[in-house]
Amino acid sequence: MLQTILRKDSSKFRNKKELVLEEALRFYYQNREQKRWRKE
Repeated sequence: MLQTILRKDSSKFRNKKELVLEEALRFYYQNREQKRWRKE
């Protein structure tokens, strides 16, 4: 019983980590694009 709960929590945590990472990457690339446009 406890192991299944732990497994569920760990998968939820992993998904959250991936979401945060994805969001950070998107933000980083948006900033790079904006800087490139500003230069031209």
